[in-house]
Amino acid sequence: MAAATGEEVLDCQVLLVTEKGSLPACHASAVCCFLAASEILGESKKAVLASVCLLPAPPMWGVMKHLSQKIPEIAFKKSQMYGYLLSLLTSTRFVPLM
Repeated sequence: MAAATGEEVLDCQVLLVTEKGSLPACHASAVCCFLAASEILGESKKAVLASVCLLPAPPMWGVMKHLSQKIPEIAFKKSQMYGYLLSLLTSTRFVPLM
C-alpha cells in the first residue's frame, strides 16, 4: 500500500464533506470532521518528523561494513581497467596499416 500524499488525503477529506448530506446540520458536522481530520493529519506529520530526527544511524558492522569498504575499491579498479582498455581501443583504431 502506497503512502498517501497530503493532496490525496485532502481530496478524501473533501469527498467526505460532500457526501454528508444537504441539511445545514450535516454541513456543520462535515466541516467539523474536516477540521478534526486536518488537525490529526498535521499532528501525525509532526510526530513522524520528530521520530525520524531522533533516531541515530546505527554503526555499520559485519557484511555491510565489509561491502562499504570493498565496493569503492572495486569500482575504482574497474574504472582504471576500463579506462586502460578504452585507451587501447582508441589508439589502435587510428594506427595506419602498412
